[in-house]
Amino acid sequence: MKGLLINLLKERAGCDVTTPAGSEWLCKDIEVRTGQRLSVNTVKRLSGVIDSDEDNNNIHARRSTMDIISQYLGFRDYVALHSFLEQGSSSFRTKKDIVEMSELPVGARVVLGWALDREISVVHEGDGCYRVCTSKKSKLMEGDRLFIHNVMKGYPLYVRNVIRNGESLGNYTAAMEYGVAFVRIEHDQPSENE
Repeated sequence: MKGLLINLLKERAGCDVTTPAGSEWLCKDIEVRTGQRLSVNTVKRLSGVIDSDEDNNNIHARRSTMDIISQYLGFRDYVALHSFLEQGSSSFRTKKDIVEMSELPVGARVVLGWALDREISVVHEGDGCYRVCTSKKSKLMEGDRLFIHNVMKGYPLYVRNVIRNGESLGNYTAAMEYGVAFVRIEHDQPSENE
């Protein structure tokens, strides 16, 4: 479970949080995004920078700390995050569940969907930058440019940066509660397998 948490923190922070500098960046990013402060040493223990004598696969931290981490990751509280982590640790992820968006060819069209009939279609413009072509019940708008490294079914959609009308709006998280329900990749013609 701890490995899944570290991967979520890496994706959200946009850096390797398992290094001292990355953990310090994560600590500051948590404060900026949640308005709540955690000690650097607490963050370093969670990310594995500081070894603890505890089981490395389990998460050992105060509930209040984990509530802050959960909010940072886009979950309501630690109960929701813990449920999500248990689901992820009890199932196997296949290559089909993970889409490396930055590796798709320029011009590839991807349709992403999540709860409450929310859906966007995007086209790859290169270097992991995707332009929103259509948006259904999403805060993302047609013409927005999104920087997406990868998408994992069942996990929140983390966008590293949203550019709207030439202005950076910063990071964005969608599908926070239930994760991305489907990813459909269309090159020249839609594939029935995806």
